[in-house]
Amino acid sequence: MVEAEYKLCPYCAEQIKALAVKCRYCHEMLNVENDIEVNSKNNVTDIKTEEEDRIEEGVKGNSDLREDDCIKLDLKGLYGSREVVFKNDCLIYDGKKIFYRDIETVSYYADLTSVNLIPANQAYKYTIETHSDKIRIEINTHLNIRKKDIEDAWLKLIYLSYEIIEPQLIIKLLKCIFNEQKEIKIGRLILNTDGIITKKLLTGVDKVTWDRVTYEPTINEGDVIIWVDSGGQKPKRFDFLPIWCPNAVILPRLLPLCYQEFTEKTE
Repeated sequence: MVEAEYKLCPYCAEQIKALAVKCRYCHEMLNVENDIEVNSKNNVTDIKTEEEDRIEEGVKGNSDLREDDCIKLDLKGLYGSREVVFKNDCLIYDGKKIFYRDIETVSYYADLTSVNLIPANQAYKYTIETHSDKIRIEINTHLNIRKKDIEDAWLKLIYLSYEIIEPQLIIKLLKCIFNEQKEIKIGRLILNTDGIITKKLLTGVDKVTWDRVTYEPTINEGDVIIWVDSGGQKPKRFDFLPIWCPNAVILPRLLPLCYQEFTEKTE
């Protein structure tokens, strides 16, 4: 999943070239000698300890938020304006506060509604959930009115989620699978220490071990596609999830780290 000439960025967990001194995704400078521990056997970056330390210190992904800092995002839709506030340890929206450490699912997608084949309404939806609470954000543009401003605000919201919330959620799920030996469910997928299980359409299940999930998931036409090694030159599609499915959006970052954890524990 991570080839010899590549490594994982310790800040955003994206795959980058092994000789890179700056991440192309999060733009962090990489201190190769001191900050990154490279496993010489398989030449992949061990980021688990650094990610765990980052969470314990209250740092979220690539965010530079300090204790008293916050990022405010004004979402102006057709039906008024609402403010989203990203603080050091929580998100606040419409008077509701959710702590990052309690978040269990995140999902977002854009939904286009047409009337007589004419685009009528574009809805941008973002949802985070805990065990007992939920924040659902939806901003709309009708007949492309103020579409550019609304789309820009939504993309900023997704970027902040990617940088601040999702890294913590990914580490939380990794600990649940490999440290606590539990199964987690994402849509119809079940992830455990051995690999991925998915229910067949009619009866039974399909299983694939982590060592066969050798290709990173891709997002294509609203679906997150999971590829596995088929023993040939081309990867085989194992399963897919609609992008709107809770936690489907984090699969491209979660599954490579699951593969890494699996290989470390089986060596």
